[in-house]
Amino acid sequence: GEFGSAAATSELSSGSGGGSGSGEVRCEWQISATQGEKVQIDIKWLDIQAEDNRNCVAHYLEIRDGYYRGSPLLGRFCGSLTPRSVTSNSSRVWIEYRLPPASRSRGFFAQYTSICGGYRISDEGQISSPNYPSAYRGDKECIWKIEVPNGYSVALKFFSFELETHTQCVYDFVEVLEGWSQDGVSLGKFCGETVPKPVKSTGNRMTVRFKSDNSVNKIGFAATFEKEYDECMALHGGQQHGCQHICVNTLGGYHCDCRPGFHLHRDGRTCEDTCGGTLVAMRGSVTSPSYPDKYPPNKHCKWHIIAPIGHKILLNFTAFDIEGRDRCEYDYLDIFDGVDEATSKRIGRYCGDQPPESITSENNTMKISFISDGTVSKGGFSASFMVDRDECAMMNGGCDQLCKNTIGSYVCACHSGYVLYGNHQCKEGGCKHRITRLSGEFSSPNYPRRYPLEKRCSWNFLTTPGHRIKLVFKHFEIERHPDCAYDHVEIRDGPDATSERIGVFCGDAMPPTPVISTGNSMFVGFVSDSSLQRKGFNADHSSICGGQLIASSANASFYSHAGFGDKDYGTRENCNWTLTTSNPEEVIVLNMETFELESEIECGYDYVDIFDDDNDRGVLLGRYCGNLRERKGPDGPIYSSRQSLHIRFRSDDTISFKGFHAVYRTVSREAPRPHAHRGGIIPRTDRNGLLIRKPKEKQPPTTASPTGREKGYIDYS
Repeated sequence: GEFGSAAATSELSSGSGGGSGSGEVRCEWQISATQGEKVQIDIKWLDIQAEDNRNCVAHYLEIRDGYYRGSPLLGRFCGSLTPRSVTSNSSRVWIEYRLPPASRSRGFFAQYTSICGGYRISDEGQISSPNYPSAYRGDKECIWKIEVPNGYSVALKFFSFELETHTQCVYDFVEVLEGWSQDGVSLGKFCGETVPKPVKSTGNRMTVRFKSDNSVNKIGFAATFEKEYDECMALHGGQQHGCQHICVNTLGGYHCDCRPGFHLHRDGRTCEDTCGGTLVAMRGSVTSPSYPDKYPPNKHCKWHIIAPIGHKILLNFTAFDIEGRDRCEYDYLDIFDGVDEATSKRIGRYCGDQPPESITSENNTMKISFISDGTVSKGGFSASFMVDRDECAMMNGGCDQLCKNTIGSYVCACHSGYVLYGNHQCKEGGCKHRITRLSGEFSSPNYPRRYPLEKRCSWNFLTTPGHRIKLVFKHFEIERHPDCAYDHVEIRDGPDATSERIGVFCGDAMPPTPVISTGNSMFVGFVSDSSLQRKGFNADHSSICGGQLIASSANASFYSHAGFGDKDYGTRENCNWTLTTSNPEEVIVLNMETFELESEIECGYDYVDIFDDDNDRGVLLGRYCGNLRERKGPDGPIYSSRQSLHIRFRSDDTISFKGFHAVYRTVSREAPRPHAHRGGIIPRTDRNGLLIRKPKEKQPPTTASPTGREKGYIDYS
């Protein structure tokens, strides 16, 4: 037979006993556990007696590590056997039972179960959560004890990681411990979807513990381990590493580093006096080398800012001009929370001519690293810092729920669905939200704690015309019901609770991700009843460009990007709009009220294509770039010949401009047309008819120019 090994213990036996018939008894079983687990077989009793059966050659109970008769042998048993346990090395087991004719033997009785974890004594290997890469099961606990040869440490490297998210990792998590003791020093506790950095033990043993609760199940994790030698202690042959200042051990090697105020010579070992340093002060400033003149090429500067314990560091930029724009490949400024090479967390990488927003450290140290290459040099940067006491570090500042540190003080805040009462306390408040921000996060009341009973909440999202709302759920745990009749989340494609319903969701299964509206509005409602409570949900919202727009005789608008008027369009924009009318006696007329794109003679960088159809396979009326004063810009109205126009907007990965504001409406097919549009180009195509996109070489950035209610309707008020 074939059995799937479950978490609960199952039984396996020879049946009614010996071979009472004239023929030999021969039975075979295949047992499988989920990927990453093993099968453990406990033989409770065994009675296989036969003459001339020395070494269990002819009649036996045989267990093999695999799924067929030729798999590696784990054990062959006969005679009378005291209880014993056999554990596979893989997730499958082959069992064969043979008994002679007319035997009076009783056979055997065993129990089997699936287990995870175990001992890994090897130079290298791999471990993964049960059932990886499929979702792991709930209520699992796996413990791996890893050992490498003496004189080495254990290096654990994760290459896939997706567990239930929680700020304290209290639900599903992976914990790495020093040594084999459950009380060993914790080297890290991890959850969420960020792949952890490599973890290294100090000795030659390590424990890895995986635990899941009974709710949300994710893909899990996969990791490799290997023996690691600390080259910074001593290299083979007794030679030292040769680093003048600091040796940094890495997996499989090492590299040299320098103390603040020095940079590494091109020989990779020597440190030279340069910019940077250690700053221990309550306030001060940091500038790029040679500031306010251009910084020199091939510089690597590091500053360590150290404040007293219980304080934070606030960094403000007063000037900023570093080569690059978005990708920061050449010259850049890295800012880290912390100064330790192994544990510091990078806050951000910055370049271009726009100063970063004010930056606040999470703790009392900050590292600033400036890198310049050997080509373009710019004006550099100037920043000031000050140290502020973190009033939230002690007793949460006396706040009931959230404490937010500010310069010289702090403020209390509340979870979603609660409002501040006085200065420190929170109480349940209104739960109706109108959201016009282009992006952000929203969640059920009191998240990540359990949501309150009998709650009605609504979120009305509205974005720029010509753009759509996109929702991505990161956590979802609502009371389960087949029809979602109790607690649930409802999403509608429009501005309110009467709009067309996208879906109603409950339970632990994540709603389809992403959820995207057809227009520039979306409605989300949340309902809880008077019984069970769960953690609720947490989701991100954002605006995305493009969509289907219905034209009428009244003027309507759409924009190149959702932040039009406040900021330039982004790099690598890829937007498509289709304007249509259902009336065959009407055509579409399109005007560009504002138009400012990067200019190029063939419009090969940033451009707008307009097609006389409902897709980009129609007749290309023109490609446009630059502005309305240039020949390449759209001058005058653009008319369709039929009932639709298709507009395609593309930008490359460098310079950005203001964008465009388009106005469209319908007119009668017979209506007079004041003048045909001018401007634009018809771009070159290749032999297949595809448009040729001109590549752009690296260059210094330039400054950009400035109904009735349907069944199932719920009142969320």
